Amino acid sequence: MKHYLHALALAGAVVLAVPVQAQVADGGDSNVAPALARHQAEELSKGDPARWFQEDVTPAEKLRTGTKEAGAALRENQADCKKLAARDRRDCMQQAQQTYREEMARAREKAYASR
Repeated sequence: MKHYLHALALAGAVVLAVPVQAQVADGGDSNVAPALARHQAEELSKGDPARWFQEDVTPAEKLRTGTKEAGAALRENQADCKKLAARDRRDCMQQAQQTYREEMARAREKAYASR
């Protein structure tokens, strides 16, 4: 199960690296509500937001981004866990929480390493 969630976490990182236009064009992410997917598509039709090209400089900015990414990965992992059989769901959810804690620890280390 741990390898499964690790692969999901890596897949989440890959999804973050893939341009969102590609995700929306092929039907979007199954974990995104249809109304949100439409809103995202509308926003992306205006072009990439300037904030995507602004580097995080301060520890607070780096931590905020790391927290946001870890939270998004947790929600994706939990949604995937909910699709499993009941006997596997509990372990999956526990592993999702553990992965989140580990990602948050890395985010804090990364944010404060640049002080």
